Amino acid sequence: MKEFVKNVTRSLLPYDTLFAFAQYSDHMTIHVNFNQFNRTGFEKQVDSMIQRQGGTNPGYGVGKVVKYIFNSFAGARPGAKRILITIIDGEIHNTSEYPSVTAEADGQKITRYAIVV
Repeated sequence: MKEFVKNVTRSLLPYDTLFAFAQYSDHMTIHVNFNQFNRTGFEKQVDSMIQRQGGTNPGYGVGKVVKYIFNSFAGARPGAKRILITIIDGEIHNTSEYPSVTAEADGQKITRYAIVV
């Protein structure tokens, strides 16, 4: 998964993009927000992440990302295209929050992609 994240990041760097890296299971860990993203050292930032163990709760994760990453305080640029790529293991444990957080993401014009591994 880390190689995938690094390859996607590397391929989009020429387009004046910023990235943030977060991980969630039962709890959220923001590894790098947009302000902390290092264009020349992002591979080390990705490599330093340790995979979390726990449940798969995409509603929780999307909600936290929308609230804590896609905001100006974390470096999200106004007017920029916003894309959220979620990599999940396919075993979703709680979907009750999902409708409300997807509506919130839609309200902020965040395009979402889910990759199931």
